[in-house]
Amino acid sequence: MKLFVAIAAVVAAVFAQDFNFTDVSESQEQGASLRVVGGNEAPVGQYTWTVNLRRSAGGPSWCGGTLIAPNYVLTAAHCVAKVKPGFVAIGTHYTGGTSDGEQISVVSSTSHPSYRNLFYGFDVAILKLSRASKFAPLPLAKDGVAAQTRVKLLGWGRTSGPSGNPSSVLKENIFVVKSNAECQAKLRTS
Repeated sequence: MKLFVAIAAVVAAVFAQDFNFTDVSESQEQGASLRVVGGNEAPVGQYTWTVNLRRSAGGPSWCGGTLIAPNYVLTAAHCVAKVKPGFVAIGTHYTGGTSDGEQISVVSSTSHPSYRNLFYGFDVAILKLSRASKFAPLPLAKDGVAAQTRVKLLGWGRTSGPSGNPSSVLKENIFVVKSNAECQAKLRTS
């Protein structure tokens, strides 16, 4: 299960603004939006490697990420393209405040050198933190995940549709991995 959570967490970080937590497979097959909406509140304190990006330590967040090393966070390049985070909140259940988790300042952000915008791929960035986190990073997956495998997706996305409000608490949901061929077919028809 760690492997599957690892893959899902990386995917969630890379596509942070596009994932908003509901069962996407059913709506996609009906030709609906590629966004994810809904989900269930995650248990407090269970996913301490989850991260949200903030301008100030207790301020509101705008994107998610994953702690991948004691002082490095993986996120999406589009999350840091226009606004550089001053802080990350690691292990927090909430999108703002300092009541749980830990807040660490960001020293630098490095986007993939081929990133141009959200629509051309390479939407990944690494944040270097000013110090190591007290939380353990997510164990990185060593292998890929086969199609039709159930994975868990985590984040603070929208609670309803594209105009809905973002969740104020960490959400989780289970999804089924689609094959590359299925994904390519969906991209051609959307």
